[in-house]
Amino acid sequence: MDDMSGNFVVILHAGNAKTQCLQAVDYAEEGEFEKAQECLENAQQEINEAHKGHSDSLVKIANGEAVAVDVILIHAQDHLTSATTLHLMAEKMVRMYQRIQER
Repeated sequence: MDDMSGNFVVILHAGNAKTQCLQAVDYAEEGEFEKAQECLENAQQEINEAHKGHSDSLVKIANGEAVAVDVILIHAQDHLTSATTLHLMAEKMVRMYQRIQER
């Protein structure tokens, strides 16, 4: 896989992860915690796939291969970082909604 397609793989999976995280929070707000948890698990799988694409670039760099640093690579990294952050926050929000409902 070339650098460009690898970057688009990262963007695709990170975007899917963000969508799943937001859906998880929506489900939690509605009290549907099993669905929320399923979305969080799906999001983590998407993040894992995005990390694989990102790791491919890191392995190339570690092996001394040239990797194009361009806007798409930076955009992919931004999506991966925001997906990871959103996943952490969505987990916290789902737990928060669970605690609120238990009261």
